Amino acid sequence: RLAGLNSGVKLCFEISNHHLLKNLNDALSFSNFLRENNLGFGIDRFSIEEESNLNYLQMIKPAYLKIDANYLRAMIEGDKGQINPALQILIESLDIKIIANNLEDESSMQTLKNAGIKHFQGSYLSKPKLV
Repeated sequence: RLAGLNSGVKLCFEISNHHLLKNLNDALSFSNFLRENNLGFGIDRFSIEEESNLNYLQMIKPAYLKIDANYLRAMIEGDKGQINPALQILIESLDIKIIANNLEDESSMQTLKNAGIKHFQGSYLSKPKLV
């Protein structure tokens, strides 16, 4: 089962944050099409550095955001053991899952788990495999 997706979803598409912002109208149409056809949609390389990124989440409604684990860890360690509360409230209110991407070690995983991150991806968990 894919994180944050309905049980009937068997396939999930990802779009990088950069490409999404360059083609927001097309991405909105595409994400609506995917949802209507019970296909998943997520955003890879999400960054909150640009304020506009937060504005489009409500329109696009992805199932998940993949955020670099090191970026998340730095945010947590710099903000009293939590993700930016405003960001966390926004993401949770939209029912969007956060996937800590590029997880490299147990220490990072524990720090992120303690801050409420539940989904992980990276070489610490599994090396890439051919399909």
